[in-house]
Amino acid sequence: STLKAYSRDASDGRGAVLLSVVGGKMSEGINFANDMARCVMVVGLPYPDITDPELKEKMHNMDTGNSGITGKAYYQNLCMRAVNQSVGRAIRHAKD
Repeated sequence: STLKAYSRDASDGRGAVLLSVVGGKMSEGINFANDMARCVMVVGLPYPDITDPELKEKMHNMDTGNSGITGKAYYQNLCMRAVNQSVGRAIRHAKD
């Protein structure tokens, strides 16, 4: 599999590059500690679909209610949470 080949090449000193999509299979639930990931680059920001009716309703409710956060701030937080989740795959302890 792709992950096995990546693990083999990353750990044997040759190095490896793994490309993934934020929110995809490789960006969540798999730990890349130590030499398994020495660099993480995020290209583009994974903003959710602003035209999604459920998201639009949630943002509207936040703007008109007393939620303590605006709909725009919530939208931005969704994006940054996804980025943090993905980057966190490579940062597992203080020496990473």
